[in-house]
Amino acid sequence: MKLNYKKSLKLITLLVSALLIATVSADIYNYLYLDATMGVQGLALGWDDGTDTGVIADINGLTCSVTGLTGPAGGTREYSDAVRLTATGATVTFYVEVIDVTGTSTGDMDTIVVKIYDTSDDSLVTGSTLTVWDNGVGSTPTSSMTILEDGIWRVSYEISWKDTAIVGDTVTAALRVVIPP
Repeated sequence: MKLNYKKSLKLITLLVSALLIATVSADIYNYLYLDATMGVQGLALGWDDGTDTGVIADINGLTCSVTGLTGPAGGTREYSDAVRLTATGATVTFYVEVIDVTGTSTGDMDTIVVKIYDTSDDSLVTGSTLTVWDNGVGSTPTSSMTILEDGIWRVSYEISWKDTAIVGDTVTAALRVVIPP
């Protein structure tokens, strides 16, 4: 078998060229890594039952669903202690906003006003009045409020139905308590 040096040299040259091209055109990557560990923190605010008769506060962690709030057609009823907010630890600053007011009877609802009172001296908390519904118009959020450590505040509802309301009409007002970071 005869070795053809010319062909062998060409083949070696092509292989070396291919290897150089592959090496030069290879992508270079830099890597960063991130590991994050998540935990559960205690709640800064919590819900507690109010003292109003007939009002039921179904409390499930962060969520509280209040039922039993009714009012007469063409009149107003106030529930002065429907549910309570308690500071479960340190002093907390927060505000309340309206998420939505829904139901087939919103046209018969006149007003829904929520107010928050400090139970230590039964005073209205400054900036706590929230007009949730006023003849079809929602409200802007309350101003910031600060509840002191171990403080207990009661949430009141004033409900006014129009004369056109009938027994069985319902409206749901969804609110959110916001604790800024």
